[in-house]
Amino acid sequence: MSAIYLFLKNRVLCAVCAIFILLFGFISLEKIPYQLLPQINRPTISIYTTWAGASLYQVEKEIIDTQEKHLKNLTHLQSLTSTSRDGMGIINLEFSLEADMQSVFLQVSSKLEEISGYPENVQKPIIKATGEIIPISVYLFAKSLDSRQPIEKQKDFINGEIVPLYERIEGVGEVIISGGVSTQAHIYLNAQQLAYNNITIEEIISAIKTQNRNISAGNIDFDQRNYRLQTIGEYRSLNEVLNTIIKVQNGKVTRLKDTASIEISHEKKTSHNIHNNDETISIQIRPTAEANILELTKKVEDLTKHLNTEVLPKSSLQIEWGRDQRGFILNALSQLKLSIALGMTLAILVLWLFLRNFTSLFIIALVIPLSIIGTFISLHFFNRTLNIISLAGISFAISMVIDSGIVVLESILRNQKKSKNTIESTARGVREVLGALFASTITTIGIFVPIIYLKDESGQLFADIGIAASSAIIIAFFVCIFILPAFLLKQNAKSPSAKSTLESTKPSTKSNQDSSPYHRAQSKDLHYTKSYFDSLPQTNPLKSSLQTFWYKSRQNFYTLCKTLRYKFLHSKYSQKLPQTLITINAPFVKNLLHSTKQKCVNINFQSISQKYFQMILRYTKPLAKSYNKATQTLINSTNVASAKSKQSCKTLYAKYSAKALPLIAKTTTHLKTFLQLFQAKKTQFYAWLEEVGKFLSGKIMKGLYFCAQTPKSRIISIVSFLGITLGFSLLAFPKSDYMPKGEQNFIIAYLAPPPGLSLNEKQYIASSIYEHISPFLRVNGYTQKSQKKCQKTKDKKSCVPVIKDFFVSVGNSIYFYLVAQDPKQASALIDFARNLIAQIPNVSGVVLRQEIFSAAGGSSIDINLSGGDLSRLADAALRTQEVLNEKFPSLNVRIVPSLAENNRELNLYPNTYALRTNGLDVASFGNIVEVITEGKNLGSVRAGGVNEQDYIDLVLKDSEQNRSPEDILYAQVYAPSGHIIMLGSLSEVKNELGIARIRHYEQKRNILLILNPTNLTKNAPLEEVIDSIKSSVIEPLSTEFSDIDINLSGNANKLSRLKGELAFGFGLAVVITYLILSALYGSFFYPFFIILSVPLATSGGLLGLFLVDKLIAQQNLDVLTMLGFIILVGSVVNNAILIIYQARINFLHYKMSWWDSVFDSTHTRLSPIFMSMLTSVLALLPLVVFAGAGSEVYRGLGAVLIGGLVVGGIISIFLIPALLLNFPPRESLPKESMPKDFAKSSESKDFLSQDSSLDSSSPNSSLQK
Repeated sequence: MSAIYLFLKNRVLCAVCAIFILLFGFISLEKIPYQLLPQINRPTISIYTTWAGASLYQVEKEIIDTQEKHLKNLTHLQSLTSTSRDGMGIINLEFSLEADMQSVFLQVSSKLEEISGYPENVQKPIIKATGEIIPISVYLFAKSLDSRQPIEKQKDFINGEIVPLYERIEGVGEVIISGGVSTQAHIYLNAQQLAYNNITIEEIISAIKTQNRNISAGNIDFDQRNYRLQTIGEYRSLNEVLNTIIKVQNGKVTRLKDTASIEISHEKKTSHNIHNNDETISIQIRPTAEANILELTKKVEDLTKHLNTEVLPKSSLQIEWGRDQRGFILNALSQLKLSIALGMTLAILVLWLFLRNFTSLFIIALVIPLSIIGTFISLHFFNRTLNIISLAGISFAISMVIDSGIVVLESILRNQKKSKNTIESTARGVREVLGALFASTITTIGIFVPIIYLKDESGQLFADIGIAASSAIIIAFFVCIFILPAFLLKQNAKSPSAKSTLESTKPSTKSNQDSSPYHRAQSKDLHYTKSYFDSLPQTNPLKSSLQTFWYKSRQNFYTLCKTLRYKFLHSKYSQKLPQTLITINAPFVKNLLHSTKQKCVNINFQSISQKYFQMILRYTKPLAKSYNKATQTLINSTNVASAKSKQSCKTLYAKYSAKALPLIAKTTTHLKTFLQLFQAKKTQFYAWLEEVGKFLSGKIMKGLYFCAQTPKSRIISIVSFLGITLGFSLLAFPKSDYMPKGEQNFIIAYLAPPPGLSLNEKQYIASSIYEHISPFLRVNGYTQKSQKKCQKTKDKKSCVPVIKDFFVSVGNSIYFYLVAQDPKQASALIDFARNLIAQIPNVSGVVLRQEIFSAAGGSSIDINLSGGDLSRLADAALRTQEVLNEKFPSLNVRIVPSLAENNRELNLYPNTYALRTNGLDVASFGNIVEVITEGKNLGSVRAGGVNEQDYIDLVLKDSEQNRSPEDILYAQVYAPSGHIIMLGSLSEVKNELGIARIRHYEQKRNILLILNPTNLTKNAPLEEVIDSIKSSVIEPLSTEFSDIDINLSGNANKLSRLKGELAFGFGLAVVITYLILSALYGSFFYPFFIILSVPLATSGGLLGLFLVDKLIAQQNLDVLTMLGFIILVGSVVNNAILIIYQARINFLHYKMSWWDSVFDSTHTRLSPIFMSMLTSVLALLPLVVFAGAGSEVYRGLGAVLIGGLVVGGIISIFLIPALLLNFPPRESLPKESMPKDFAKSSESKDFLSQDSSLDSSSPNSSLQK
């Protein structure tokens, strides 16, 4: 027994399989993480090396250059960048996706171990695998509730007590702290005491470093024990620091307390943050790649609420919620789910227009939820997330899923019409399309193989679409082959009346009505009701009003039933109608009696209930037990009430009857009229659909005959169709883009103040920004009503949207972000931020709107300037920025490292002779300068506790602080020679411009310019911008700065590489499809005709993209849109497969002539083709038309699919038959070809006048039955 027969005869097995799919699908759905985008991993390793007190030049020479030489030859290494700054060097190694990160990690560690000869005090390099390029998901802000307690001094508490709690949350990858100052122990030297005790600064540094350390001496075995030896010298309190012996001379002991004092203080303030109206310390949560963003955000929110209520009030602190991704993710997912639901509804509506039968419609619609829910199992199995990319893949698969259901259903019903053996005809119908359906499924899946294994970020995005769509199509294949036929067979077995047409359901004659179960039920009901009311005593206060209300309500009820009665006649429900009526009546009476009990409690309920329920027992015994139980409960709860209650109850029911009965009668009349009108219009509508179907099918078949009547006309048609589509594709192919420009409600601005500004000046700029923004903050009372009021009195452009959240941060650079209350008005904040920056003197800036794919590079372009001379690099960077601003005024340009971070420097060039004369060297002189200015870090000390977090930095400083640059030169120091000398006499001082960071790219000094072309022009794709920059900027500047290497990198290189990979993937998809079809058909000939549908779909996809860009919204040819052309390869060939497959069956099995086989195949497949095309188009249409959060991601892909399916589907109806008739099979005899006078024969007229598959009287009209 074949599997098809097994499922047809064992329908319980089908139901169990469907239940299993739904069960495990919902379980998987609960476990799949929710994210905005798929996991985008960029294998990167970062190496951090700390050298306290070293300048950036020392870090570059002694650390970075050495490490880069050892790491440059690592396998799979794609790029090597580094940054040198004061006290630290950072190297970033980016690897290709195929690299084994565990092996690479070991290689990096081994290479670093080979390096020897690091300078003293250089700490061991720290290696971190930072492969996930993930944006911050949650911004939190710690604020002080006590004005006497500055928030900036709470950094240690937040870092030690609060941050670990957030780090413990599942899914948190990193917690970043910004702002505040850490606690330090400052040792203040007294220069006079140093001279008096003949002690130098170098001696104090040496004494403290020598003392403050623990030294392990190994282990010793003695007898039966093992002892660990350790020398403990580490400071455990500040008193031990003061009692450090500095020098012993002539029996005199000089301790640190004799020359210095110590106190608890804070480090120098280097940053300043403002959130809304308050100073703050920001806490930024970065998730892991596998984190469920929605669950993570909820857990962070719950912890924040707990801290604000239980922990932080004790410290007069509070954490305010800032910006998170939850709202955008929920909006994007909701928008996509709504589009999917609407697309499914439209597709089902189209099916109903074709089928006009709810049974067939339900059978096809059953495939959709089973396929979609089953897809969740695959997503969970492959460890994917539920995001807008995977949901888009599911939505695109819906159209293909419906296609499979249509083909199988049409074939089964057509075969059932020919045979009385239901099981055999059903199995034969499945087998007829099994080959074509398998070919369609396997080719659709095959085209996803090359795109799943694409490299770079785009490949990781494509994988989610490929897995989701392929899974849905595979599940739909098995559902359509095994489960759908069994359900259809079961339904046919239940409905023997399915053979009759819609006309058979019209109401019968009056004589039939009198003998119908409906009439008998009405007569019995009214008879027993009348008998009951006659038996009631006249003294009963309810008799009159209740009898009137009851008779009129029953009359209206049966009038309504009479209107709807034809729905019950000649159906399986006709025998159950009396019981159904009583089932409807009984709850009404029960509720009536219960409400009566509330107001009138002295009525003979026992008599009423018993007599009425006796009547009910005559009709339905199964309900007797429950009704009697309800009656007994009602009787037992009855109490005696006064006559006043009786009268009030009587008045109540009379009043209710007077209002309710006319309304019920009016509603019933309107409903009756509507149903009669609907029935009449429905018949007219069906007739109109049949006429439209006949007209269109006739035109299509006549057009096909015109294109295929002679060999010459066939050749002209083939060349015309292919030539026009290929020519249009070549002419209309647009410039390409990298990633979709989906934008979030997050405006961020980077400011470039003049170089060398102090922190106070930067704070003044931040305060100025806050003063301009504060009037428009929601927390300050600015609302949308305020905005509308402003728009009435002023220019609309000058009225700022409500700002929901604002944050500005000052450090080495200045940046701030804005979040709009209404996401639709976020773009207006861009102009507001630009105007605000323009009002700040001598400050420029870049304003960006965060894109969905900002972690993957978005649409930015990198220009790398590499050379050896830093000053020359800076000049080239400024000149490049100037040219860019001149050529592209609205282009956003950001320089890394920022030239605004450069400071004026006082560079002290030591006089070696003067140093030697006074017993100093360059190292000791540098230590003296460091102590006098910033202070020298000498390690750490316990501040009085025993926990690790109680350690604080120990800093050696001069007693005089806040020196001016001139004061530093005249600072007096005690030299080992015994003289007190001025610092300026030991060196030559030069006032120079220094830099804050040195960047390397591929071992060369480098400055990076990041360009954001989002606001350049409305329709500027990335490829067009790159070409313009190459011709107008890079080429002229390369000539001007011949010693500087200027080249594009980042997304520019990724785009060119990806275009090649996608072109290869497209070609590979075509080859895979061709080879699969050749294997299935056993021929290399006919699959070639099928592949010719691809250029038709390509031109249609370009046409759809053009129309969407002009009529709906800006749409470039980004990489996700390019994916649509690859998907079309597997989708558009389905129509050609159906036509060729059926033509071969007609020719080989039904012994038709080749001409008749081709025409009959096209004729019988019109209905499936048009149903598939229209359902696919309408299922995808909401994704293209409706704008919303994240819609930019899949709009272009949907446009390409819609255009390709429409153009390819329509033209293939004419092209494929023409190709087939030009190349008949070898078994076809020449005499079987069409005669020249075929158009004049009666046979041709009969054939062309036949009703096609588009109308209900066609051979495929079984679909409507």
